[in-house]
Formats: sequence, structure tokens, C-alpha cells
Amino acid sequence: MKAPVHKPSPKPYHHGNLREAVIETAARMADAEGIQALSLRQVAQKLQVSHTAPYHHFKNKAELIAAIADAGLSRLEAELKAACERSAEAPPREQLRALGMAYIRFAQAHPHYFRVMFRPELFKEIPVSETEPPDRSFLVLIDVLQRHVGETGAPSSHVLNLALFAWSTVHGLASLWIDGSLADTPPYVTQTLDDLANRVMDQFEQCL
Repeated sequence: MKAPVHKPSPKPYHHGNLREAVIETAARMADAEGIQALSLRQVAQKLQVSHTAPYHHFKNKAELIAAIADAGLSRLEAELKAACERSAEAPPREQLRALGMAYIRFAQAHPHYFRVMFRPELFKEIPVSETEPPDRSFLVLIDVLQRHVGETGAPSSHVLNLALFAWSTVHGLASLWIDGSLADTPPYVTQTLDDLANRVMDQFEQCL
């Protein structure tokens, strides 16, 4: 008689950093399988914890999606601020280029966050963060542009228009790249993401 086969039981709730693990795992699952297919139960199964464990941190799927967006925005803000610090001694024009490149590289490195961060319809009933404004990464760009505009003598009202133009341009490139829309771009147009990003930044700088 065969010995009974025992299936491994889910790990107990005690997990080193369950909230962050749930957010990271859910972001990757949503990217791979689609946001509609995401569920807290599936995330728990992936992490091999009790199916009730994620509910200690998130009441429902909407709260989890909002947490993914908030985590992504925080990471992006940190990347942009780090880019500013690295280029602190450079002219504002070079700081803008550094910001644009940091934004695109963030999207390339973290597409699972990037695809959720800018879809407010997924979590419109849930505040993205109770302590930080959702557009905090945009404010980093505004700050650099204000310093640049101050040097050129252009009116301050010019800052918002430039910021929207810069964000739209860089965000569009990042989205096209991670979604594979540029996969068939002829090699004589671009060879690498950095090359294409530099071309976009060159065009933007002509508008300053």
C-alpha cells in the first residue's frame, strides 16, 4: 500500500515582509497575466502563504492595485531625485536630460509598476497615497524647469507647458518601448533605447 502523498501546506502568515512581497508579486503577475486576472488569492498562492494573509494588509483588489501604483510612484520619484543629485553641478539643461533618461530607464527596468502607475481608473475610489501627492515625480521635473527658466528669463507660465510637453514626450517613448511597439523600428532609426532617448531629448531641448 502506497504511503499517502502529503501536499505542502501554505506557509503561515508570518512572512518577513509580507506587504512588500504581496505588492511586488502582484505587480509582476498583473504584468504577465493582465490586471483583470489578478486576485489576492492567487498572490497568496504564488507566495505560498495562507490565502487570508494578504487581507491583513489589503481589504480588496482595488487597494492592492493602488498600493502597486503608490510603490511605483515612490520608486520613480527616488530615481528622479537621484538623477538630479548626480547631475547637481551640471547646467539645468543637462539635468533635464538626466531626468528624461532616468524616467525611461525606470520604465524599462520596472514595466510591471509602470503599466499600473498611470491608470487611475483602476483605483479611482482609493487614494493613491494619504501622505504624498500622486504627481510628486512631476514636481521634480517642475523644479528643474523653474531653475532653467529662471536662467533664460522666460515667463514662469512657460514652465507648466514645458513640463507637460517633456513628460508627454518621454512618457510616450517609454510606453512605446516597454509595450513592444518599437520592436520593428528599422535599425537605421535607432539601435538602442539610450540612442532613441537621446534623439528625443535633443528634439525637446530645441524647444527650450
